[in-house]
Amino acid sequence: MVIALKQSDGKERHFLSFSGKLFLSVISLFLFFAVCFLAYQYQREKEYKVELLNMQLQDYNALLHQELKDIPPGERRKWLDDYAQLHSEQGLRITIINLTGTVSYESEKLVRENLTNHLQRPEIIQAMAEGRGYDMRRTSKTTGVSYFYSATLFQPDGYIIRTALPY
Repeated sequence: MVIALKQSDGKERHFLSFSGKLFLSVISLFLFFAVCFLAYQYQREKEYKVELLNMQLQDYNALLHQELKDIPPGERRKWLDDYAQLHSEQGLRITIINLTGTVSYESEKLVRENLTNHLQRPEIIQAMAEGRGYDMRRTSKTTGVSYFYSATLFQPDGYIIRTALPY
């Protein structure tokens, strides 16, 4: 590398030589591609984890639906309370919503009285349209905690099962 100096004849020498400029260009290009690659990988990893969590909660919804079929309607609330408490996932929240948006079961006992219609929640809208839906990192209107929600529509039975984990 050459530093700019004024020569005795009045001419200035260039700050960097051609090889120095070429070296900086190649390093800059390499760093640019490295940053782009890392950003892309970070985004893909984030999408993968979201999809993995959604699949896990969708599996809970399907399993819960299968088990609910065998429980008499009068015993469902107690059974669901026990299921939510004994489940392996810490903080699992279960909500059963009928097709008009009315909550028929909520595992979070502190908010059972203050529930509003859930038909306009993003995961419910998506589940009504596509059969399944999720919404990530939304703060619950009832608990104030940020959750990852996953909802599954069970059309023949007339309800949606939504599970959520703190996110």
